[in-house]
Amino acid sequence: SGSSDAVELTATLDSEFGSFNADLTVPADVKYGDHTVRLLQRDPNRQCGAATITVADPRPPTVRLSLAPANGEQVIARTGTVDIEVRTTTYAGTAVAGQALAVQFHVEDLQGRAEELTGS
Repeated sequence: SGSSDAVELTATLDSEFGSFNADLTVPADVKYGDHTVRLLQRDPNRQCGAATITVADPRPPTVRLSLAPANGEQVIARTGTVDIEVRTTTYAGTAVAGQALAVQFHVEDLQGRAEELTGS
């Protein structure tokens, strides 16, 4: 995605359909997240197309996460705070204890504008 670690593949277009097939191998050390695959024409040198792919760990989740306002609070003043009760359990039903948890959430105003908040 704009890094200097670009991988280049030269392809020859099919004479009947003007298409090609290619297998791109994702490097083992690539960072998780969105990356861009670009199709470049050499002469003249220009970009013909692009697609975004997401590199992620394909394993299914192994933990359930449930969130609820503590004490059942549903309405909070603008400058107020809310305590959130977070519970984690494995799919087998045992508690997940002693693990760090990073939380990101979005708060939308009445116009649908979101503000990202973080906590731990």
